[in-house]
Amino acid sequence: MCCHLVSGSGLGFYCSAEDDDIYPDAWCGQCNQVMLEEDGWNDRSEAFANITLLCHNCYLSARARNQINMPDADFVTLLRESCEYLKRQMEEVEEKYKLSSYERFDFDDDRGEIIFSTEEIPKLIAEFQIVGTISTNSNTWLWSWANESILEHTKNLIRWVKCFGETHALDLLTAPEWDATEVDGWEMTSLTAKLLSAKGAYRAPIEHLLIFVIFTEIRWAEGP
Repeated sequence: MCCHLVSGSGLGFYCSAEDDDIYPDAWCGQCNQVMLEEDGWNDRSEAFANITLLCHNCYLSARARNQINMPDADFVTLLRESCEYLKRQMEEVEEKYKLSSYERFDFDDDRGEIIFSTEEIPKLIAEFQIVGTISTNSNTWLWSWANESILEHTKNLIRWVKCFGETHALDLLTAPEWDATEVDGWEMTSLTAKLLSAKGAYRAPIEHLLIFVIFTEIRWAEGP
C-alpha cells in the first residue's frame, strides 16, 4: 500500500487487478495520477508511492478510511446508464449480426470464444469474458473472479470491475457471492459492459446455471 494511504483519510483507493489477492497492492488518488502521467509504474511513480507493507488489520482500516463512497443515488444512475448502454450495444449487434437467428451456440473455453452456428455451420464468433453466474438452485450471484472453475483468460478483465467496486466501496461489486435474481445478473452484466466498453452480452442457460458473458470482439466465421 502506498505510504499516503497508511496514514491518510479520504485520499481515494485504487488497487491492482492482476490476481485474486484479497489484499491487493493499493495506492491513493495522487499516486494514481502520477502513475497515469508516467504511463505506468516506473522509478518515479514507485518512488512517489513508496509502497509499505501492512498487516491485514491495518490494510482494512486504511482502505475503509480512504475509500470515497459512491452515493446510492449515483449508483442507481450508473446502473440505469449501464442498462441503456448495453441495450444500444445489443441493438447494434442484432442489426449487424442477427444474433438471435442462429440455431445453437457452443463455448470454446480454451479459445475464449462462443461459436454461433446454423445447420452445424459456424456463422459468428464472439470473444467473451464471463461476468458471473446465477444459480437457479440457490438463487445467488457468483462473480467469475471468485469462481475457481472458470479459466483465467475468460475472466481476467472482470477484476477491473472488482477494483472499481473497491475504489467506490460498492459491496455488490466486491462481495464474491450474494442473493440475486436474473435481473441482478443483467444489471451486473450491464455495468460490466459499460465499464469495459463491451461490444455486447449474452446469457447462456446451462443446467442450473445462467451464465452471463460480455463480448469483447465479434467477427464473422465466414463472409457475412
